[in-house]
Parts: sequence; structure tokens; C-alpha cells
Amino acid sequence: MDREIIEKRLINYAHWYAAVQGYRFGQGAEHDIEYTARQAIGKMFGTKVPARLTPRHQAMLIQAEAGFAMLISTMIEGRSQISGYAARNPDTIGEETLGWARSKICPLFPIC
Repeated sequence: MDREIIEKRLINYAHWYAAVQGYRFGQGAEHDIEYTARQAIGKMFGTKVPARLTPRHQAMLIQAEAGFAMLISTMIEGRSQISGYAARNPDTIGEETLGWARSKICPLFPIC
């Protein structure tokens, strides 16, 4: 399977999960989510993604999606914990909330 396909799957999942919660990523967090997806793929597959994903590989992708859900849920929680953030960014989760979330959930394979 192509690495780009898996990367798009994880990034699309992150966008979908944020959107169904009523949020979007700020510009900086957008880049961080893309980077996190690439890093997660590296942690799961190393340098070479196999041409055919085994059930174990599929399970790792599901685990990665669950990790993104946890990360994004914690980012949303951070909106109310960071003074003034929600007022300044009414429908956005961004770099500040991402940093806050990582401080709460990491290490979390394969997200961080």
C-alpha cells in the first residue's frame, strides 16, 4: 500500500473527527497534524509500508485513528483550560491546544 494513501487516511480522519465535534484546525495545527500522521506511519511501518496490509497492520491503523481521536478530544478540552483561548478562537483548535493535549496524553502510540 502506498504511504501517501495511509497518510491521507489519517489526516482525513483527523479532519473528520474535529469537524464532527464542531471544530477545525488552525493553520499551525494543520501542519502539525500532517507531521504527526507521517511520524505515526514511520512508527507503525518503519521506512517501508508493505504492499498488502495484514490484519495486524489494519489494527495498527485503527489504533492510530483512535490516537488521533484522543489527541483531538484532548485539544478540545484544552480550549477551556487555556485562559482566553476559546474567546480568541471560537471554532478552532490550534497549536496551543495541541501542545496542551500532548502534555496530557503523551506517550500515546503511535501519535507521540
